[in-house]
Amino acid sequence: MKRLLPLYTLLSVILLTAFSMQRVYSQPLLIENFEYEVGEIPVTPASIWNVANSGNAIQIVDGSLSYTNYALSGIGRSIIMKDGLDYNTSIGTNTTGSVYAAFLLKVSATTTAGDYFFHLTQSGTTFRGRLWIKQGSAADKYLIGIAKSGTTPAVQFSSSEYTVGSTNLVVLKYIFNSASTTDDEVCIYIDPVVGEMEPATPTVVAADNATTDATQITLVALRQGGSNAPTITLDGLRVAGSWNDAVNAIISADLTPPVFATGFPKPANVDATQADLQVSMDEAGKAYYIVVPDGATAPTVAEVVAGTDYGTVTLNGHGTIEVAAGGGTYSATITGLTDKTNYDIYVVAEDDETTPNRQAETSLVNLYTIRPPDVLLNADFETSGSLLPFTQVSVTGDQVWVQSTYNSVGFARISGYSGAAIDNEDWLISPAVNVSSAESVILNFFTAKDFDGGTFKVMISSNFSGTYSSTDIAAATWSDITSNFSFSADNFEWVSSGDYSLSSYTNNIYIAFVYTSTTAGAATWEVDDVKITGYLLPGSDASLVDLSVDGTTVASFDPGTLAYEMVLEASVTAPPAVMGITADPSAFISIGNATDLAGDAAARTTKVTVTAADGITTQTYSILFNPIIAVSDLAALRAISADAYGRIYQVTGEVIVSGINDAQRHQKYIQDASAGIMIDDAPGTITTTYSVGDGITGLTGTLTEYNKLLEFVPYRDPGTATSTGNTLTPQVVTITEFNTNQENYESELVKITGVKFADANGTVVLQEKKNYNISLGTDVAILRTIFLGTDLNGKVVPYMADVTGIATVFGSDAQLTPRNYADLLVYSSDASLSDLKVSGTTVTGFAAGTLTYNVSLAAGTTTVPTVTATATEANATVEVTPATSLTVTPLQAQQL
Repeated sequence: MKRLLPLYTLLSVILLTAFSMQRVYSQPLLIENFEYEVGEIPVTPASIWNVANSGNAIQIVDGSLSYTNYALSGIGRSIIMKDGLDYNTSIGTNTTGSVYAAFLLKVSATTTAGDYFFHLTQSGTTFRGRLWIKQGSAADKYLIGIAKSGTTPAVQFSSSEYTVGSTNLVVLKYIFNSASTTDDEVCIYIDPVVGEMEPATPTVVAADNATTDATQITLVALRQGGSNAPTITLDGLRVAGSWNDAVNAIISADLTPPVFATGFPKPANVDATQADLQVSMDEAGKAYYIVVPDGATAPTVAEVVAGTDYGTVTLNGHGTIEVAAGGGTYSATITGLTDKTNYDIYVVAEDDETTPNRQAETSLVNLYTIRPPDVLLNADFETSGSLLPFTQVSVTGDQVWVQSTYNSVGFARISGYSGAAIDNEDWLISPAVNVSSAESVILNFFTAKDFDGGTFKVMISSNFSGTYSSTDIAAATWSDITSNFSFSADNFEWVSSGDYSLSSYTNNIYIAFVYTSTTAGAATWEVDDVKITGYLLPGSDASLVDLSVDGTTVASFDPGTLAYEMVLEASVTAPPAVMGITADPSAFISIGNATDLAGDAAARTTKVTVTAADGITTQTYSILFNPIIAVSDLAALRAISADAYGRIYQVTGEVIVSGINDAQRHQKYIQDASAGIMIDDAPGTITTTYSVGDGITGLTGTLTEYNKLLEFVPYRDPGTATSTGNTLTPQVVTITEFNTNQENYESELVKITGVKFADANGTVVLQEKKNYNISLGTDVAILRTIFLGTDLNGKVVPYMADVTGIATVFGSDAQLTPRNYADLLVYSSDASLSDLKVSGTTVTGFAAGTLTYNVSLAAGTTTVPTVTATATEANATVEVTPATSLTVTPLQAQQL
């Protein structure tokens, strides 16, 4: 029997239903979840925000703030604010009733003075309802305050403190009143209960003042202050004309299934027996998938979700992929597949609603399994100073192929330009590659180029002898295959060559990159990531799956990379033990160990030769050991020959920092009793902070030369200074000595006295990175301002000075580089006195501008008094010529 509800129960249900229906409110004035790309908040037209001034941009960050039952909780991204740009956005024209602005707030840091960060705006310059934050009773506490307009009377702050790092719901309310022109009210509510009525009492009410009421509220503004500004995260901004629309509003139920991002779902990391399935969609949820034979009857959505065999179709695999958030890429690995086989993968996605919304149609992904090709040759040119496994051969000219690095990426590089375009012909030739050992053999590479002149060709030979000389190059038959590739055109833009099939070749082949230049022009060419790949035939695999030194796998080991370089500490004297593991257990390994770590490159190289099971195919891996070379001092370091600059050296003695130019490639100047050198540290390898006068021991790195200046490139951070406060006394030299013996003083602290500045006129000022002529008599030298960000910049060029600085060079020009203004001892034209005394007492009425004085002496005085004088300018000289007699008539005065 159906029971009847009492009348009052029925009324309760009806009233509750009515209340629930009322929670779908009218359209708010603004909803902002900051659903933009991570980075600087975009401005119109890319977003709703306008920029109001200049400075640091507000940052969009991943993640959102959450607050119980708040409609915009946990949606989209959020923003971080501190100091910099201010932003505003329109909320229409509001002149009556109230304006509510609700948002989620998390304070990370603040100050005792505090600053305002949010307000409503009548116009571009009339602010109303400014919200403030300042530190509370401790650093982890803060107060929230409000002012109707400015700061008079004082901002009213909350009586309760809030905790740094917590999330708070803040609601700003502006009430339009009409009794007078100054009776509008402003208040804030902090952490109200969402879903309940507006509290009868606000948390903080702005003090009443005489400020004229807003005639209208049209904008909401985000304000970043200065040094006192708080660091905050803000999210979930909702502006409306009522409490319910701003605070209690609920988001309509999600009835839409997720949508896959363009290009998804898709296969990735395809191998012979497995592959990854990747999905990306616009909201969190789950993706179901099944794998079936190619051409099988398509499943229904329900059959994909079920993940079981259907009809006559037997699944090859099935599963689900959990999608934690929209926009990301998520994947599952499908295993147990067959090599070189086509499969169909059907995918269906649903969201994470309580009642999930599921896609109505399946998505089809085609998969063909095939193992990645084997690498027969790989040259990435990442080893400093090494072109291995390629070999450079110069036919004409002094310019050659070299290993180079830019932005930490290595490549092979050649330019026939050295002050002028020069005739050159240079070959960069690969080792022998047995293309008969594999099928579907492909060659590809990358090039970058700039400037014009000369030629760049790709050549191939099947009968090159393997002896890398111009004679053997000329004796071989080379085919020009250049037209089969794409190349860089200009501006060092890296371009892929595309794939070129080597299927028409057999047995061993050699690939050569051939560069020419003439006096008419010399382009610069760069080559990188040269690869020959294919599918090795059974028994022809001569690759390694591991290459180890003293039991540890070589860093960045790759089966297709044949040449490696390893740095050893200076204390290592015996060649390390090298082992390899073949990919084919039937292959054979032969190891030729390095013989002498103190010898040349050949003596320091261990070679691992792998012979495939076919007994024909071979591949040789090499490890060049480079022990760090110990040198006692900087003179020994400077004595290293140019052909050995690429080795790593360690200065065992202590060196002293004489100059720091951190803004210029983190450069530092160091010296010891024997010599000096400049450290060029563009990547910032040295992370320890040093000061002038600090001592460094164990400095380790390589050498290079730039426009005849020898530079030291650090290999690692030497660590804490071994001494501090050392004083360096500059060597005093003449201009002639400085110019003619530049090498003797290079990168050392020197001093030239009494020089005149050619540019001095009383108004010209020193500028950074500029040359100034200084002279002494007829001798002229160059002073260059290379130290950046110092107090030299903007100082008036002196007429005459003693100049201390670092001796450097650019090309053929010796240059003196002062480190700061204190390195200039400027000569003054002040010849005045600051004091004049007779017998130890200052002359009555002494003044610097008065040159003549009468001094009365006691009757009977016969001894000439002692006269002393003090120059106003400390570096001026004073000469006193004493009176010869006190009885001469007329009275003979002392002269200065």
